[in-house]
Amino acid sequence: MLGWLSRDGKILMAVRPIQSFASGFVSVFFAVYLGLLGMPVWQIGIVLTGGLLCSTAYNLVTGFLADRLGRRRMLVLFGFLAMSSGVIYAAYSNLMILIPIAIISTLGYSGGFGPINMIERVILAQCCPDAMRTRM
Repeated sequence: MLGWLSRDGKILMAVRPIQSFASGFVSVFFAVYLGLLGMPVWQIGIVLTGGLLCSTAYNLVTGFLADRLGRRRMLVLFGFLAMSSGVIYAAYSNLMILIPIAIISTLGYSGGFGPINMIERVILAQCCPDAMRTRM
């Protein structure tokens, strides 16, 4: 079916549903979790806004550094960041620890334009022939 797509592109396409589910799941339940920890709704909004701003900053940095450092390294870096934030959230319930981690790791925000999505789109565009790029 996707015989025209390279191996890397097939891997990204196979992993994408899992990543989307996990990201969407965290986005929905992250605010609920903060509410259960006693955070008021307006503060939850500030944390989510901070995550959005940090995601935007990561996009700018990634745009400049992805080709210099390597796209695969950047994907691993952001994957490690997500994993680390998950481990910290599983281990602690102190809001003074969780709030900065949430903002730095952009936890709770999956707007579809984060640095991982940006890198994946560039990789996918390069994993297919020129004639199939628009279809991709």
